[in-house]
Amino acid sequence: MAKGRPPKPTAIKILNGNPGNRELNKSEPGYTKINAENIPPCPETLNKHGKKEWERICILLGEFGILTEADQTAMMFYCQYFGIWIDAMDKIKSLGMIWKSQSGYPMPSPYIAIANKAEEKVRHYSSEFGMTPSSRSRMKAPKPGGKKDDIGDLLD
Repeated sequence: MAKGRPPKPTAIKILNGNPGNRELNKSEPGYTKINAENIPPCPETLNKHGKKEWERICILLGEFGILTEADQTAMMFYCQYFGIWIDAMDKIKSLGMIWKSQSGYPMPSPYIAIANKAEEKVRHYSSEFGMTPSSRSRMKAPKPGGKKDDIGDLLD
């Protein structure tokens, strides 16, 4: 198995303007794009915050042709961790950041560790889909409505 940084998908390279001017992969699988009309059903395993994020982000990323049917699992993980983060932050807000241990000493809320881990995962998946300022700054996105439907059209 090859080591090093994983290759960027061709759609992301195109949105970035192909800064390395390397030949683009013309035989990359052309999965069906997700847009407002064909959003897959929200996974039942997501909590209410994750489900709300699923609906919001699938439409948003679908407008730019970034999200495909093959990305559903990664998007589900993003939404799941997003929902966990919201729940953990709600617990911290209601129960406080510092708890008393059984021996009476102050200790950090266990929800802080849960929120921190979920935030790492959200950041990771956000970057994969170009949803962070630094990952987005490397992209050149077409205007919604003026985009091509398929990688082959973009490459031609």
